[in-house]
Parts: sequence; C-alpha cells; structure tokens
Amino acid sequence: MDSRYAKLKDYKGKVDKIYEFTRSNPPIRDEQNYKYDEVVADIFKKGWSDTNSVDPNDVQQGYLGDCYFLAAVASLAKTDPGAIKKLIKDNGDGTYDVTLHVYKYWISWDRSPVTVKVKPEFPVDENGNPAYARLGDQELWVMLLEKAYAQYQGSYQDIHGGYVEKAMGLLTGEDGDVYKTKSYSAKEIEEMITEALEDKRMVAADTKGNDDSQQTKLKDGQRVVHGHSYAVMGVNGGKVKLRNPWGYYHLEIDFDTLKEYFYDFSIGDK
Repeated sequence: MDSRYAKLKDYKGKVDKIYEFTRSNPPIRDEQNYKYDEVVADIFKKGWSDTNSVDPNDVQQGYLGDCYFLAAVASLAKTDPGAIKKLIKDNGDGTYDVTLHVYKYWISWDRSPVTVKVKPEFPVDENGNPAYARLGDQELWVMLLEKAYAQYQGSYQDIHGGYVEKAMGLLTGEDGDVYKTKSYSAKEIEEMITEALEDKRMVAADTKGNDDSQQTKLKDGQRVVHGHSYAVMGVNGGKVKLRNPWGYYHLEIDFDTLKEYFYDFSIGDK
C-alpha cells in the first residue's frame, strides 16, 4: 500500500510540473492580428509627476477591456509599489520573469505563485504604438504584467472582462472582499474605504452598467464611465478620488454620488 501511494505521489508530482510549465510558457494567440514589435525601455522609471518609479500614473489602458486588472494594478501601485517590483525579475537575457498568483486547478480555493517568462515584444498599432497597456513614462512594468497575465491565460482576448477582486488576488495571492454599495450608507462606505486606505490595502470600485449611454456627464463636468473599474486613490474632505485606468476622466466625487453610480467596491487583503 505504501509503495502504491509513493508511486502515485511521484506521478502526481510529475504531472504538476508538466502542467505548471505548459501554463507558464504557452504560445500566445492574438485574434486582433496586431503586429508584434520589441519595445526597448526601462522596467521602472520615475516620471516627473510620479512619487515612485512604480506609480498609478504609469497605468494607461489600451484597446483591451481589462480595466478590472489595470485598476487592481494601479491600486497596488498606490498602496505598495514595492510589492509590484517583487513581481518582475530581469533575467539579463532580454526576458523577464513575472510572478502571478493563480488557481492551478479548475476547482481550487488557494492561489499559488507561478512564474511566466515574458519577452518585451508587444502588439502595436499601425503607428507602432503599443495597442494594449501603454508605456507610461517610457517603462515596461505595466505592459509586462498585462502580457504575463494574457500569456498565462492564452491570449490578450482571454483577459477581456473580469473581476477586480480576482485581479487583486492575481497580484498578491489573496482575493479582495466585495461590498455592494446599496448595502451601506454613504457614511459607512466612506469609513470603510478610509480605514482600508490607512491600512495600505488595495481598494477599487465598479460602476453600474447603463444600456442607454457609455458615459454620464456630471453637473461639474466630470464623466462617469459605465460598466468600468476604477482604482481608489484617496479620501479627502468627504470626497473620494478614483483613477480611471484609461489615464484620463478621473473622478473626485462625494460618497452619495459613489452610491448612485457605483455598483460595488473591493478591498484587498492586507
């Protein structure tokens, strides 16, 4: 019996190694038929408006519906830029190892780290500009994280649409907790988000969908994008600052407005 168990354990170990390798190093598909070009830039670079070489300002979404992922990235860049630096390793041979925390099996409750080897070759548009995540301050880190995620899943199109709380787990190993705005008062939401940010926890929020319009223009000229994820940057004077992964149309609104236009918010694990 012990001999059979040992053989089964050894076989399972071999299968696990094969599974991890094939999931970490798959050929990447791209249904959009963009040309791939090598992009030469630093991994991290502190821009003139950055507080750190890893900064939420570096996150700029391209022609891909992965706002949930990039909102989580921007949130982590705000609360713990050092954690992002630990996810990316320069191999010194033109490739980078990116660590993601994944569910290795279809039925799983715990995330495990996996290393994805990424080349700095990205889909570009007809003008030679990155088609998906942008360069920020001429740096690669956001593009490397996005490509590693796409490569692990199989293609960029396979990361179109998702949940910000799951993206938090992908980056840190622990999924975020989700709170429906309708279940709390504006004051309670303010207190929860303020406490989370003071604890250096990731916070992001999702707007409600709207069948009539992609955007709503508020009285003060700000625009709320519907069916979209935002990274929460701070709370000040009864208002919450939200960063749009697009890199523009950011918001600074009171919590009653948050309740009106946002469906839920997610708080990451500390």
